[in-house]
Amino acid sequence: MISHGVPYKLPTSKVINNFVVFQLGWLCSAYFHDYRALLINIGIIFWLYLVEPWSKRRIKLTLQFVAIGLIVDSILYYLGILYFSGASISIPLWLISLWVIFSASLTVSLSWLMENKYYAMIGGAIFGPVAYWSGQQFEAIMFVDTYAYIILSLSWLFMMWSFSSLYKKQPNNLVTLHREKSK
Repeated sequence: MISHGVPYKLPTSKVINNFVVFQLGWLCSAYFHDYRALLINIGIIFWLYLVEPWSKRRIKLTLQFVAIGLIVDSILYYLGILYFSGASISIPLWLISLWVIFSASLTVSLSWLMENKYYAMIGGAIFGPVAYWSGQQFEAIMFVDTYAYIILSLSWLFMMWSFSSLYKKQPNNLVTLHREKSK
């Protein structure tokens, strides 16, 4: 992978590990959508922190992604467009932990997507709603109406544009996100 002219590629094993544990976190969240999903996701977050390189920049970027995702999901929740299982006055903790795992995957297994803003936007507009639809099949999430898919698609298009823009602002993207040690 080339980032701003600097060749750097994460080891394939780290990319595969990151992708697999993200999928595991998503599946556990969709299936359990309660404290069990939260506990599993906390374990996954801890695992990712132990086995992947984390610079201060990567931590900051991941937290920015999490904040954007939580703000958008909270707005959709408060507007009554989405309902999350286990939610009362705010979005549930299992969803917050899932956002952390997804955001961590954007800088590792999905970093190729962050390199191209248009691919990120198209992917988000298509696969964001697909993920929520899949979650609905597990009763982890409910939609008020079918128009929610259009709103979700536009929301994910915006979020992925935002994520890609933030990612590309990092100097030498993967190099600084993974090679620098947290001090």
